[in-house]
Amino acid sequence: RRCPPGGLPVTYAALARDVRRGDRVLIDDGRVELHVTGKRSAEVICEVVRGGTVGDNKGINLPDSSL
Repeated sequence: RRCPPGGLPVTYAALARDVRRGDRVLIDDGRVELHVTGKRSAEVICEVVRGGTVGDNKGINLPDSSL
């Protein structure tokens, strides 16, 4: 399954509530790193710091967020 252009679907419904601007979002054991630049409704807007290919069932880590 491919992601829509410009977006990554996640199953964690509270992601937009739990992250803040400047937080890091690490995907696939940190192989991909994003920084949160803003939020819009239930969407989290991020800048890619370290890119890569993201496939299905990859873990997401929020090291700067308290969950």
